[in-house]
Amino acid sequence: MMGKIHGAGALKATGRHLSKGFCLYSHLKAILHPMWSLGIYVTCYSTNLHLNDDAESETHEIDLHHKGFNHMHYFHLEVGRAESFAPWIPHTVEFFVNSPFVPVSFKTESNRLKYGCTYEVYVSLEEEHLLPEPYHTNCTDYEALWEKNNRTGPRSQENVLLSFSCLSDVQGIVLEIVLRTVLRLFVGFESVPTTIFMRDRDHIRLHVFVGSPEVRVMSHNPLYKTGELFSYVGGLMGCWLGISVWASVGILEKFFMECNQVKQLFRRKMNNCP
Repeated sequence: MMGKIHGAGALKATGRHLSKGFCLYSHLKAILHPMWSLGIYVTCYSTNLHLNDDAESETHEIDLHHKGFNHMHYFHLEVGRAESFAPWIPHTVEFFVNSPFVPVSFKTESNRLKYGCTYEVYVSLEEEHLLPEPYHTNCTDYEALWEKNNRTGPRSQENVLLSFSCLSDVQGIVLEIVLRTVLRLFVGFESVPTTIFMRDRDHIRLHVFVGSPEVRVMSHNPLYKTGELFSYVGGLMGCWLGISVWASVGILEKFFMECNQVKQLFRRKMNNCP
């Protein structure tokens, strides 16, 4: 799971993640995220984002005996609204939750945060496992390719497309070549504003909770595996041979009965002749 905060101006962001009851403070990593449609870059602060680096994604231990929601992250944002670089655009801060290997798409679900509010964000996790070639999904395990290439290169299809999105001449070719990711992560979240602090009108606080440690997995299994395919073919061949033998016996039996009837008719005619 990755959290990303996007601000349209000066923004100071610190965060902490909670593990086994201890609060560990850490500064969020600032990156420039391109918005090709507007021709600008926006500043994003993220944690556990690994698009092109060689680091493993962060993991958190969850107490399975704990009932209720697990408190995973806390973010405290101090927003300088007067320092916005686009005064004609209302200053906004948006919060995204998505896979650590997938860049943020502003078309996906996000939450626009209001100043002076404290938010509680509840996250649920899902996975979808797709099949590689020659199945219809025709997917690629980018994580395996990343390991094979000495932990370099993109780790998702979306990151590959982002790298080529600025090249309009080759974008159509890239869309045909790039394969879908074998493992897709879906992170659904719900944000609930809880408190408004009038004295902290330039501050935003977020508490991130995970409702259940269970991850709902949807797998696309092959219809027939190699062994099952041969067993089905063998069964069909056996059935076909059985039907063929049965049909051959019936044809021979009918042939002999016809021959016997013709023979009897011939004898009767011979006996009736003077």
